[in-house]
Amino acid sequence: MKSINLLPSRQKEVLQNPKLKPLLVILLIIVLAAQCYYIMTWKSESSRVNEQGLQLDQEINAIRDNGELKVKVDGYRQAEQLIAALMQNRTEWGPYLSAITKNMPATAKLVSLNAVDQKKITIDLDFKIYSDVVAYMRLLEAEEQLQQVILTSVFKKTDEQTTTEVVPSDIEGVSTTKTVRKEVYKLMLDIELSDDKGAS
Repeated sequence: MKSINLLPSRQKEVLQNPKLKPLLVILLIIVLAAQCYYIMTWKSESSRVNEQGLQLDQEINAIRDNGELKVKVDGYRQAEQLIAALMQNRTEWGPYLSAITKNMPATAKLVSLNAVDQKKITIDLDFKIYSDVVAYMRLLEAEEQLQQVILTSVFKKTDEQTTTEVVPSDIEGVSTTKTVRKEVYKLMLDIELSDDKGAS
C-alpha cells in the first residue's frame, strides 16, 4: 500500500536567505539617496529660478522708473506670456502613463511606448497568457483618461528570450536542465488621449 502525505507542503521562506537582506538594504539606501539627491536638486533649482525672477522684476521696475528701454520691458512681457501659454498647453503625461500601467499584470512586459503629437500613445506589450490580454483591454477601455483604445494587432509568437527549466531525465532521481523559448501574446495598441492634457 502506498502512503499518502496529507500534510500541507512547507512554504519557502524567501526572506530568510542571508544574501537577500543585505541586497535589499543596499537597494533601499540607493533609492533613498537618489530621492534625496533629486529633492535637493529640485529645491536648489527652484530657489535659483525664484531669485532670477525677483532680479528680473527689480530690473523691470528700475527701467520703468527711469523711463528707458521700453522695448526690453515689452520683450520681457511677451516672453512671460509665451511661457504661460506653453505651460498651459503642455501635456502632463503622468496620469496617462498611470492609466496605462496601473492595471498591467505583473507578468506582462512593456516592449515599447511612443507618444504621437501629444494626442495618441502607441504601446507594444507581451503577455504570458491570453486571458491577461483580454482583462487588460477591458480595464484600459474603462479608464477615463484614455478617450479611445484601438487594438492594432494581437498574435501569439515565440519570445526572443530563452529560459532554463529543470526537467526529469530517464535516469531515476536525476534531473537535467533544458533551454526553452516560451510563447507570448503580443498586443499592439493605439490609444487616443482625452482632451484635458493630463489634468486630473
